[in-house]
Amino acid sequence: MYPKIEVIRTTKSIEQGEMFDADDLEVVRMGAYPLSDTAVTDIYDVIGRYAAVDIVSGDILSLIHISEPTRHSLIS
Repeated sequence: MYPKIEVIRTTKSIEQGEMFDADDLEVVRMGAYPLSDTAVTDIYDVIGRYAAVDIVSGDILSLIHISEPTRHSLIS
């Protein structure tokens, strides 16, 4: 049996450019085998950052889903 790890899953659909907050996310425990090496395992790595792509409710977040704030987004 494969070990289980905690990963971050969305609780709602999130559009590209939308900022993540705690209400958008949940921590779930899953088998490590089918997960990508880039699956996000710390909710604090996501909160306050932005969706790099459109994300469907229930998606397991990967580093490719998350972008850093840009200078423009900090000014707006």
